[in-house]
Amino acid sequence: MRLNTITSSLLHQLLNDETNIVYYPTLGIFDQILYLTNNNFFVFSDNLKSCSDNCRCLNSEFVDLYDYDICCASSIMSYRQQCSQLSDKINVNRIIFEHNLPDAELKKEDRFILNNDLIKIKKIFFDTTIMESWNFDNSVLCNYGIPTHKFFPIPDVKKVKNILISSGSVLGNQLKQHFEDKMELKCDVVKNMAEVSIDTINKVFNTYEIFIDLSNRTIDCLCAASAGMYSISLSSLKNIDNVPNISQVNTIEDIVNIVPLVKDKNINIEETHKYIDEHFNFNKFESIINSMFKNVKREAKVL
Repeated sequence: MRLNTITSSLLHQLLNDETNIVYYPTLGIFDQILYLTNNNFFVFSDNLKSCSDNCRCLNSEFVDLYDYDICCASSIMSYRQQCSQLSDKINVNRIIFEHNLPDAELKKEDRFILNNDLIKIKKIFFDTTIMESWNFDNSVLCNYGIPTHKFFPIPDVKKVKNILISSGSVLGNQLKQHFEDKMELKCDVVKNMAEVSIDTINKVFNTYEIFIDLSNRTIDCLCAASAGMYSISLSSLKNIDNVPNISQVNTIEDIVNIVPLVKDKNINIEETHKYIDEHFNFNKFESIINSMFKNVKREAKVL
């Protein structure tokens, strides 16, 4: 790492109004929505391709080609692996997004140690249940923001398939097989949406009736509901508990049982959009996130 990269990044933090963020993506829709905040994002990966004009996917060998302001990890547990060392090398502040509950195997004393280790780093949570479960200092709650102007029913687009399952495990394929064999439903499984534009995702959503989330990405459920699908989430989170056309269930058996009940359900999209705009407003989300980025960017880096 050449010295002038550190100096150049420092000058960028102080003098440039744009914010350049080294970002470690979730591989879900959250990434696409985050890119709508109009900052500059840099993803270092040999495999991913950019799906947004303000996100550059680069080989890690080219890290010194640009100036940076913030390094953003996609979870507490992946922070050290993702951006701890890199942020020190390029002399930028860190921020952590946390989307999930702590692993049940993570002991209380381990969470205590993690909290102390990360106390100087701002943590952003997107659900009350998740934030209270981690109970970390220097944390902020920010509801997801759903751009309903991006996720909406497209006139004249027919729902040609029944179910879209989001899953990164074999369970998704097993569930697909069950619905196809036992209920004669047309199903597909998607593992990630990292290389698909937000407009393309909405077009895909418009061709299905039901969205099933097995990947712990409640924001995907919100976007699917906004696009006119009925969404089923394997979760129990406070912030999406009352959203129209979203059901939270506890088990795979619950998913199997609820699908026949919601199939062909008439979606009141105006009611759904009204609720989402009130509780998951994108403009509010954008304002909060950009304010946090700006504050973290301007802070003196604490070693």
